[in-house]
Amino acid sequence: MRESVLKGLRVAGGATLVLIGLAGLVLPIMPGWLFVIPGLVLLSADVPAIRRRLRYLERRYPWLRQMMDKVRRKRGGNGAPRDER
Repeated sequence: MRESVLKGLRVAGGATLVLIGLAGLVLPIMPGWLFVIPGLVLLSADVPAIRRRLRYLERRYPWLRQMMDKVRRKRGGNGAPRDER
C-alpha cells in the first residue's frame, strides 16, 4: 500500500515538474530545463519508456548525465538504475 502511494506521488510530482518545465521553455521568465530534468528523473523510476529515452540521451550528451546524476543523488539514488546501461 505504501509503495503504491509513493509511486503515485512520484508520478504526480514528476509530471507536474515536466509541465512546469515545458511552460518555462516557452515563457521567457524562467528556464524550463531546471524543471524538466528533475521531472524526467522522477518519472524514469516508474515509466520504462522515459527511462530508456533518458539512458539514450545520457549516452549521447555526457553533460546531461552529470546533471542527472546530481539530481539522482539529491533524491537518494532511486532514479533509473545504473546497471541497465
